[in-house]
Amino acid sequence: PSARDLSWRCWDCPSSSFPFAPPEVRRRTGCPEHLGTEVHQEQPKPHPPQRGTTTDRSSLRDSSVSRRVTGPNLSASRKQGARPLDRRGRKDSATTPTSTAPHKPHPHHNPLVWPSRGGDYPWPILSLAAAEQLDFFCFLGDTIYADWGANVGHEEKWKEALTRSGLQDLTASTSVIATWDDHEVDNNWSYDWISEQTVSEALTAMRRAMPMRVGPGGTGLWRSMSWGDAVEVFVLDCRGERRDGDYISAEQQAWLIDGLTTSTAAFKIVLNSVAITDLSDLIGNIEADDRWQGHKAQRSEILEAVADVRGVLWIAGDFHFGLAADGVDVDGPGEGHFEVLAGPGGTAVIEYASLFSPTDHYPVVVTEINYLLGVADPDAGTIAMQWINQSGGISAEVTARW
Repeated sequence: PSARDLSWRCWDCPSSSFPFAPPEVRRRTGCPEHLGTEVHQEQPKPHPPQRGTTTDRSSLRDSSVSRRVTGPNLSASRKQGARPLDRRGRKDSATTPTSTAPHKPHPHHNPLVWPSRGGDYPWPILSLAAAEQLDFFCFLGDTIYADWGANVGHEEKWKEALTRSGLQDLTASTSVIATWDDHEVDNNWSYDWISEQTVSEALTAMRRAMPMRVGPGGTGLWRSMSWGDAVEVFVLDCRGERRDGDYISAEQQAWLIDGLTTSTAAFKIVLNSVAITDLSDLIGNIEADDRWQGHKAQRSEILEAVADVRGVLWIAGDFHFGLAADGVDVDGPGEGHFEVLAGPGGTAVIEYASLFSPTDHYPVVVTEINYLLGVADPDAGTIAMQWINQSGGISAEVTARW
């Protein structure tokens, strides 16, 4: 499409939409903080593109730059790119690409999900991921450690992260989908001892660094995005709504159950900052209150409601080692669901992980820095996953089948 066919929004003005100026004009419209953006579209992939099949709901992206681009009626199976311009119309960053979904599940493998987990700098593992030319990349939380190092504030921590080569390489190669865990605010934080203002400042800083669609309720972090008929990604907020003994709000819980049970996508990917798997046979009840395992009633309500939904893959981080769980329950409503733990992508691997060995329940244990590469095949009903280490090698691999 021409640049005139697209619009853009700023995280400061989520309810406002401003038209792109054509390249020869590149003027600002409506908001003094908004700058023009140059858009290009690459040639389609070999199978015929269909216009209008990438809808508003699945439209362009969760952005990895400070301006989010949306565009209804984009052609299927194409790379889209946006490049911010400064106030004089000069290019001030690299073009940031993203891919639209195919008009129907492609008979070959569709690479769709690449979640990881960050921490310290400069994240060379992200430079390796960037070279894969991924369709999108997911951050599962603890991308910054606001509580470590100099006490410079949440926004300064994000600014520092955005200068690092790994994150720059990644966001120049694809779009990102992000949620948070605790360290974006403070270690294992709770509303019992941290102020609402601090949480709000941390969330604002994260939105500045990683703009995203505002979800339907709560903190606005929980939301879903469809990738054609192949994948629907459900992004959870498992930190910002922990109140009155609940792990997530009743509103978020109802939204998740409704979304998973009504989704028509072949695969339902749930980005879940801390594992929903019952890990009592691996680590017992250590810090169980800090994950789903310590909130049994709410966990059971969700898993019982979605027990018969096919194609559900839970993806988590937090634990500082990689893991695959063939069933989030050994004997219970979640036994038909698969979960994988990705990362760490920057921080050290937890020492006790070296004590674990693969079992039937946990066929994969990864004890080195990694990112998780996923390839979804809707025709075969599989998602093949590989844990990629810092040398670019495969530490482990597993395939989830439905």
